[in-house]
Amino acid sequence: MKLTDTFHFIHLDPNEAPLTAETQVFMQSFRDWHPAAQTMVWTYAKIRDEGHAVPAQFYAETDLRSQANVLRYWILATIGGIYCDTDVICLRNWDEWTGDKEAFVCQFEEMRVGVTNCIMGALPGNTFFPNLVALLPGLGLVYQHAPFMARTGSQILFQLLASKKYDASSEHPLIVAEPAVFCPYKMSQANAGEVPNLDELTASGSLSVHLWASTDGARGDKYLSVAQRMMNALGYPNLVAGTPLETLSPRVVAGGNA
Repeated sequence: MKLTDTFHFIHLDPNEAPLTAETQVFMQSFRDWHPAAQTMVWTYAKIRDEGHAVPAQFYAETDLRSQANVLRYWILATIGGIYCDTDVICLRNWDEWTGDKEAFVCQFEEMRVGVTNCIMGALPGNTFFPNLVALLPGLGLVYQHAPFMARTGSQILFQLLASKKYDASSEHPLIVAEPAVFCPYKMSQANAGEVPNLDELTASGSLSVHLWASTDGARGDKYLSVAQRMMNALGYPNLVAGTPLETLSPRVVAGGNA
């Protein structure tokens, strides 16, 4: 098994609404660059219908963002593969970079905690994510009145890395990727509505670009405008960002290897 065998995405919606057009396109970018990989989209229905034994902390969290955080850690702890937020665009094949790595998280230079949980990967047997899942109930009690980022988000990753409860010198080490690898587009650029240049990022060697869609709607129209430009660049100019889309007909995307 290798990391790129499976890509996981999370779409938690109480009404089980379809994915939006841009989400479908961005997920397709991973399929185009990794045609043999399995793509799994995690929804409430998938968890319920397939009987997945997710942690009790998943149900204890009332914030959808915290539920998604708990779920992504559990996925990597039990199933393995690569988790990506649904606003991440794949720019090239990841096999060479992931190589024989067994687990990784990403740095993001603008975040105070230094790491982000928007893109992560692990093989079954790695110790980092099982340790993290085991710590979550206690952390949920300690930080029960804290914002979701402090309770289950990137700050938790940083705390575990810094706490010495995870042995980075173990036989299953965790790699921390430099920002330029997965997150070259900065949150400040997203806040300003700047549009990333996919050709330039690809030429620079970046594997992906994270568009930093705001889960609380703070960026709103700015994100939709950027997402629309990205869909156009990827070869889907007839789709409208923000609109529900049940299925996406596979197409060769700009820069793809299909």
